[in-house]
Amino acid sequence: NRLILEFKDASFYQTWSFGVFRFGEKGLSHIVLTKDGKLVGLAQVQIIRCPGLPIGIAYVSWGPMVRSSNEGPEGPHFRNMIRALRNEYVFRRRFYLRIVPQLLDSPGNAVLKEIFAEEGYSRRDSPGQNVIIDLSPTLEEIRQNMHHKWRQTLRSAEKKSLHIIEGSDDETCRLALEVVREMKNRKQFVGGNQAEIIKIQMDLPESLKLRLLVCMDDNAPTAT
Repeated sequence: NRLILEFKDASFYQTWSFGVFRFGEKGLSHIVLTKDGKLVGLAQVQIIRCPGLPIGIAYVSWGPMVRSSNEGPEGPHFRNMIRALRNEYVFRRRFYLRIVPQLLDSPGNAVLKEIFAEEGYSRRDSPGQNVIIDLSPTLEEIRQNMHHKWRQTLRSAEKKSLHIIEGSDDETCRLALEVVREMKNRKQFVGGNQAEIIKIQMDLPESLKLRLLVCMDDNAPTAT
């Protein structure tokens, strides 16, 4: 918990609480990379062993972490970190290694993709999508760039007595979970375990907790 706070690219999925709740302590491994006594890289690795066989899978979700407050993503630490992961889990332990990094398909991350290729990693695109919104324009410009259906919905929402609460406390978690459960029941959607996420949230120290946003219509939660 203390080490992860030193990285700008830390994520919920690399926290100790997430790893223990999801995989158990025996299913976790960690790599800490230092240079001249200074922390420069960190990774939490899920270990999946094949019963009765000396093989397994090492899985890094949303890692490794290398972006400290003083280093950019293109520095040597990223290359050394993925080398360390390969050396430890592929060459030494004879595991299959899979890394799911926090890389969006953007020009700024092109160098990181090149490093993966140069270090012998193969790549498979994720079917998931991330939407990046530029918030530097004025609110009016952002509104005008919306699809007309979105603008209509926004005008309708602005006429309601809506307000947003933000927090990481147990009550905000309860309200967010209430909205998710109602949505899943209404749409007959099966997937994800939001109750588990809330349990992990409650186990995290305050410095690592997620910030939850809940939209309230009068006193009833309507979106999160």
